Formats: sequence, C-alpha cells, structure tokens
Amino acid sequence: MESPRQPAFDAVFDVIRRIPSTVQENARVWRAVEAALDAMNVPKESPPTDVRPDGEHARIGGNSGHGHAWPRPDGVRARCGGPGLCRECSHDQQLVATAHR
Repeated sequence: MESPRQPAFDAVFDVIRRIPSTVQENARVWRAVEAALDAMNVPKESPPTDVRPDGEHARIGGNSGHGHAWPRPDGVRARCGGPGLCRECSHDQQLVATAHR
C-alpha cells in the first residue's frame, strides 16, 4: 500500500528533477517537505498489510523507502541524499542492518 505522503513526494521529485541543484539543496527541500507534512499530520506510512512474524514491516526489498537502503523493484531512487542526510534512509539502513544479524 502506498504511503499517504507519496503524492507530495512525487510532486517535489518532479520539480527537483527539472532544477539543477546540489545534494545539500535537495536534502533541505526534502526536510522542508517532511516538516510540512508533519505539521499537517499526514501519516508517515499506511497501516501495514504485510507483517513479518518478528513484527517488523516487510519493507525490505519492496517498493517502499527511498531506494538507498535496498534497491526497489520499480527502480525508484529518491534524490534525498541517502543515509546520513535523510531520516527515512537512515532508518531503513538500520532496519537492513538488524535484519542481517
């Protein structure tokens, strides 16, 4: 199920793709978008429909996340700066690290 925030992410990505910018500028834009969506109380994720037995969402390897922590089947990769600059990518990278322990 798609994130309720996906339409906003798609619109911002479409604009960023057309404007030459640095990784730092892109990261600032994405942080502003996240802050605006948080202020509007837009949920970060849809309720999970596919849950692994250990309680974690079965997100790894699927069409969720920004595409930096794992390759998405649809080939999408956000221009957010990846782990270290993007909160969601950093979380996903930790999720992958704990899954492979």
